[in-house]
Amino acid sequence: MHEKNGDDSIRERSFPESFPRIDAQNTHWIRLFVEFMLKNKPCILRASLTNTWPSRKKWIKQTDSSEEINLDFISDKYGNMKVPLMDEACGDYRTVLLSDYIEYMKLHKDVDADAKYVKDWHFQKDSGTSYDEYNLHSFLRFDWINNEKWSNGNDDPLGDYRFVYFGVKGSWTIFHSDVMSSYSWSANICGRKLWYFVPPGNEEFFRRDRNGFIEDIRIAKEKWLKANVVQFVQLPGEIVFVPSNWYHQVHNLVGRRHFN
Repeated sequence: MHEKNGDDSIRERSFPESFPRIDAQNTHWIRLFVEFMLKNKPCILRASLTNTWPSRKKWIKQTDSSEEINLDFISDKYGNMKVPLMDEACGDYRTVLLSDYIEYMKLHKDVDADAKYVKDWHFQKDSGTSYDEYNLHSFLRFDWINNEKWSNGNDDPLGDYRFVYFGVKGSWTIFHSDVMSSYSWSANICGRKLWYFVPPGNEEFFRRDRNGFIEDIRIAKEKWLKANVVQFVQLPGEIVFVPSNWYHQVHNLVGRRHFN
């Protein structure tokens, strides 16, 4: 990143490349609550926290050099479920069988452009698995939205606010903040994920008009320095804590699946 100074020369400038990576297994949850939730600051919880999750064992398989999604297991287990499919590039949204999307994944491992993305899938509600596939750390149990009757029953058309995202390389989520100014957490079950974060208030640098913001902040990199954009890569098994009103944009670097 560069910035011009008074004599028009180019001066190298940098901005933070990540947020604190925390070993939550050896950090008291009250400290995490005070330092990050109360102060509304992002952090990354290391992969040791998810090593015992059933989803981290059953949903991935080891290869000679790495790990990848166990597509056959997921297709056999959940393939008949209907899932929301999104193409951010053209705003296309429809419902498909998960088994059909898995066939798409097998044919398109490295899509990059126009990648289709299963997002906002109400996995727990639709599958009836409750918390069978993961274990919540005490720091993440302050779930005010999903403990409300209106978000936990069948009357709300949006359902609960526990989602699974499932995508190939190149699938992504546009610049946004979470619903109702809530906070969230996002755990990577498999793959790597590139995040762009903007502190509260600085999203205004990317305002398109009075009705909203641009969808892809990569087209406005000249504003990143003033907006204090933070970018980092989330590794397999890591959990990102997303505080209230922090706008963010997310890209899948390799095919992956994560709880949100």
